[in-house]
Amino acid sequence: MNKIYRIGFLVRTSSKKLTTGLACLFLTMRALAHVPVKDSLVILKGHLPSSYDQSKIQLFYFSDKGRVKDSAVIHDGSFEIRNYIHGIYKAFLSVDRLGEKGIKTNGDYKTVYLEPGQTFIITGADWKDITITGGPAQTDWTALDKMTVSVTRELEAVSTEKWNKSGAGDATAAKALEEKERTLRIRQHQLQDQFIKEHPASWVSWDIVQERSQWMIDDDGLLAVFNRLDAKYRNTPAGASAEIRIVGGVNAGVGKTAPDFTAMDTLGRNITLSSLRGQYVLVDFWASWCGFCRAETPNIKKAWDKFKDKGLSIVSVSYDDSKDKWMQAIHEDKMPWLQISELKDMLHAPSAKKYGLIGIPMIILLDPTGKIVARNLRGEELQRKVAEALDGGGTHGTARRNL
Repeated sequence: MNKIYRIGFLVRTSSKKLTTGLACLFLTMRALAHVPVKDSLVILKGHLPSSYDQSKIQLFYFSDKGRVKDSAVIHDGSFEIRNYIHGIYKAFLSVDRLGEKGIKTNGDYKTVYLEPGQTFIITGADWKDITITGGPAQTDWTALDKMTVSVTRELEAVSTEKWNKSGAGDATAAKALEEKERTLRIRQHQLQDQFIKEHPASWVSWDIVQERSQWMIDDDGLLAVFNRLDAKYRNTPAGASAEIRIVGGVNAGVGKTAPDFTAMDTLGRNITLSSLRGQYVLVDFWASWCGFCRAETPNIKKAWDKFKDKGLSIVSVSYDDSKDKWMQAIHEDKMPWLQISELKDMLHAPSAKKYGLIGIPMIILLDPTGKIVARNLRGEELQRKVAEALDGGGTHGTARRNL
């Protein structure tokens, strides 16, 4: 994650949300091409002013083995980190200075595309202005960053301000900032699209498309961008997964009418999603086997308890292929709202294909006309979006079914 601009989502939603960004999918692999047979050494070393002595350089990234963290203490202005990797990974560097407290901001994190066999050199008079060199992907990232840095920084500032206004209960200001955020995000995407057109074989281009495919916000043009990528990325399992997400995002993106489907409730009755129109509906795609989904259930329950009498309905759509396991999870987690399932796993359920799902949980909010108001809702953001929607007017009645 992140969210979404450079690593802005790391700062505001915490490492927990980054970890659960695609949840049970367990990451779209960042290393699918040019994979050596054996792990190869990658070295990060640098020199900073003496004022950074005894500070700690932190490195983290996600590999196919999970979250990787490493660090090095700066001595006499120098440091070195050695890792063994077998693919290209987008990583982040930060510095913990002695006596420094407080949450890091976006400028404290630096992006580095780790590549097997490469040595990366980090230099600069100040951490916020460091230069990182080493490897073709990092060279491409530096070029892209120069193209987009101005709009990215403005986008991050507006997003943070929107977040703060919303947290303070100023819904009017937050809404105005959301529109400004949208305009800036579209501009950021346009610049990225230009880069991808000029660098279709770049790992960075592929990484941009993968990241954007996970969120699909104001991004209907992403399918055309995907098709510009080199075939070495498109014609892979990860490429196929990204294409599914993109097509689903186009069909079921924010502002679109939610694709309709029919599934069975716990009493065996067929329920069509469109039959719930006339009210705000929170749609929770989940499964009993998905630990991240079930960890999100308390947040959904919180929304249910708070808003069920104010015009909110909830429907959970399970990708269990066993009714017994589905029913057991419903009762164990005490989920009193409408539950439906096609009793098919995510690879074979028609609804999953319509929404481009390859990972769960996926929680979306529909307005009374059936249009998608928000996607990828989690935690407090879920509560905030529901509150904003209901405060804006709309809905009457709730959808309940007996378990």
